[in-house]
Amino acid sequence: MADVAEFNAEPVARVNISEEVADRIRGSILRGEISPGEKLPSERVLAQKFGTNRNTLREALRMLEAQGLISIRQGLSAEVLDFRDTANLSLLPHYLEQAGDTPEVFGLVRDLYRIRMDFNVQVARQAAEVVSAEGREDLLGLLAELKRCRKDAGAVMDLDIRIYRVLVRETGSLVNMWAFNSFVPLHRFVTSKAPEGWTHPDFYFEKIEKVVRAVVAGRAKAAERSMRDLLVRMDELMFDLLDEFERNIRESK
Repeated sequence: MADVAEFNAEPVARVNISEEVADRIRGSILRGEISPGEKLPSERVLAQKFGTNRNTLREALRMLEAQGLISIRQGLSAEVLDFRDTANLSLLPHYLEQAGDTPEVFGLVRDLYRIRMDFNVQVARQAAEVVSAEGREDLLGLLAELKRCRKDAGAVMDLDIRIYRVLVRETGSLVNMWAFNSFVPLHRFVTSKAPEGWTHPDFYFEKIEKVVRAVVAGRAKAAERSMRDLLVRMDELMFDLLDEFERNIRESK
């Protein structure tokens, strides 16, 4: 018989209690406090520990099941799964928050950046093929704002994400939008590791403008080529930041 997991389950006080309960259990799983194959305590016991009712507890468990963290069987306690085999990208922001600065995390980030490159190259091409008048206006407006704010690293990061969001929106694909939303926490994680005072390099502004103008002009091949050129350079820079951060961690131990 599988062991029943022991973990911190103090009563919660957040307004959305089911999300808080899910966050507590998810954090324990991602930090390795609960192992794959272990059973969670019964719904009755969990509801008592968290100071909530069973309906709220069930809602939290359904959230975790949807992310591939647990398996719920009728009449049985929920079983913890190996999220490395069963989870999906909705887990990404939680994993980056909870897992800490480990080789596994940095390896995951690098793999996702490689996927992100191919994704954004295709998005640029698709957007250029079908860009709307509204899309052209939004992209040119964001580009002008980007030029005005180029010395403000936080503003540039925000505008960069907004430009990509418009490109994805212009493709008209809901799947593209969901995939894009999965990559945003990844980008924020990497830029959060940048040293104080870091700003986007000059080549970024030149190359993102080429992407935008190619899309606005409806030149799909040029948009695809410009996006790849931009991301090859930017990903090299992002990987250098990760390498430096990892070195600092090793040296501090």
